[in-house]
Parts: sequence; structure tokens; C-alpha cells
Amino acid sequence: KLNRYAGHTTKFYGVGEHSVLVAMRVWQICTEHGVTGRLRVLITLAALLHDATEAYMVVIPRPLKRLPGMEAYRQMEAELEALVRIKFVGTIPEWAEEWIHQADREMLAVERRDVMSVTERVWSNANDPIPGFHAGFWSYQEAERGFMETYKWLMTQLM
Repeated sequence: KLNRYAGHTTKFYGVGEHSVLVAMRVWQICTEHGVTGRLRVLITLAALLHDATEAYMVVIPRPLKRLPGMEAYRQMEAELEALVRIKFVGTIPEWAEEWIHQADREMLAVERRDVMSVTERVWSNANDPIPGFHAGFWSYQEAERGFMETYKWLMTQLM
């Protein structure tokens, strides 16, 4: 039931839906670069879980998280993210980490278009929206179901 952007959206937009969209985009990027098999599945699983800390820690918008007084929070989040990664994914190549960050930034543009109020403010960290991706259409129940179905499907690909 976690809403992105601390709830400052025009409609419910869950972390689960965002995570699935990022995972879908990472799967595409892997395919575009010829990465297949187990490695593609692990990279996509890492993408799906890239915001998993938000299920355990309060969701703090990125601009606030970057403030000087938030070092301890960022450290705790990094430690928890590492634990989740070790438990569910293991190690992936550094270049794959960049693909996850790229997909996350690309989804910012989709989210800005689809679930945020119209604003003149420029989002310096968002690219143009990726064609074929749309955000904000799932209820929290659909977001949970979509996240879990994606997770289960990826896990079957590892067997």
C-alpha cells in the first residue's frame, strides 16, 4: 500500500507498480544488449527489488533523502538494500547496476507524465518517457499482485 512520492500523486501509484515497470524495462535493456538466460533473470530480479527497502523503512522522497542531515538514514537504507540483494539475488555486474539506475530514471519521466500534477518545474533527473510504458493504472491490490506474479515468474526462470 506504499504510494510513491510520499502520496503527492494525482492518483494512487504504488511502489509495487513502479518496481514491476522498472523490471520490465531492465528486461528490455538486457535483451537489447544480448544478455539472456540466468544473468538476465538475476538482473531483472535485482531491478524488481531495487526499492524493496521501502517495504521496511518509511518512504522518503529522493530530494529529502539527499539532504545533509540524512546520512544515517541513507546508510541504513544501503545496508538493508545489500541484505535484500544478498538474500534474493546475489551479485550482478556493475554495468547491470547502471541499467537498473537508467530504467529507474526513465520511469521517473513516465511517472511525471502519468501520475504527477502538471508543473513548470524541470525534473533534472528524468529523461523523456519511454514509449509503451504507462504508470498509475493499478490499485494497491493490483500492484501487490503484479509484483508477486513477476517475482514468482522470475523465480521459476531460475529453476
